[in-house]
Amino acid sequence: MDKKFVACMFIDNGKAVKSFTDHTIIFDDPVRLAEQYSDDDADALLLFDVSAGENHIQSLLLYKDICDVVNIPVYGGGRCRRSVYRRL
Repeated sequence: MDKKFVACMFIDNGKAVKSFTDHTIIFDDPVRLAEQYSDDDADALLLFDVSAGENHIQSLLLYKDICDVVNIPVYGGGRCRRSVYRRL
């Protein structure tokens, strides 16, 4: 079986944070962090939006920016709503 390394990033208010429950900022620029994961041979990137309210749209736009700079598959989760995607 082929093993893969999937990096995981939690996004809140445009910043990378520790986890679902701990929103301590670990990196101010998630796009740069995603680029590092890609450059460091991660096989994929899993993004979780843990933001609330209007910050969710900011996170979705950030996901697009991340997809533009990495060369690995990007998967998103958390607060995904189809009506929001239709507006982007």
